[in-house]
Amino acid sequence: PDNQDAGICDQKSGNKYHAQSQIYGGRSYRSKFEAAYAKGLDIAQKAGEIQSWEYEKESIDLKVYGQTVAHYRPDFWVTHNDDSLEIVETKGFRTPEWQVKWALFEAIYSKEHPEITLTVIKQTSWGPPKPRRKN
Repeated sequence: PDNQDAGICDQKSGNKYHAQSQIYGGRSYRSKFEAAYAKGLDIAQKAGEIQSWEYEKESIDLKVYGQTVAHYRPDFWVTHNDDSLEIVETKGFRTPEWQVKWALFEAIYSKEHPEITLTVIKQTSWGPPKPRRKN
């Protein structure tokens, strides 16, 4: 009931980690946490705290010595008011597979795109998205 008031609707199907998929704003998210984070980004955008955001914008090939070793699809791509980009991964449960992929993603993507901030938001420590401080 509370989630429906917030524009978030429960779905019956879940994933292999028992996260329950959610619909928010007409889009399906893999978990309640992702849907709640999306809602927070919408609020931040409407308040003028961020420019825009996209959900699972693209899959990134993780290559080592020219060979694709994995694919990674980050959860959120956030464009801040200073035109900087932040890639946000929301995580409820950190699997060993995810930890390896994230480590590869950080190592490869940070080297290729040092201007992009990479952030992991843990479900246990999450609050609504906050505007970035200017340096």
